[in-house]
Amino acid sequence: LIAQDAQARQTAVNASGCSEDMLVDAINEACFDLIGDTVIEYGADGPGLIEDYRDDVEGFIRHD
Repeated sequence: LIAQDAQARQTAVNASGCSEDMLVDAINEACFDLIGDTVIEYGADGPGLIEDYRDDVEGFIRHD
């Protein structure tokens, strides 16, 4: 989602073994504990990272 790569998004969904909705919910639940808000929302092109939280999410991925 950070790279806005549709193929990578589909690969992640397939690897998770659950639906895209369930995967997004799981990510949002985990991030809610860290940030206090959801970080992914659905738009016209499917799920996307909320730009206000991009730096926070990238920091968690890099373990800053």
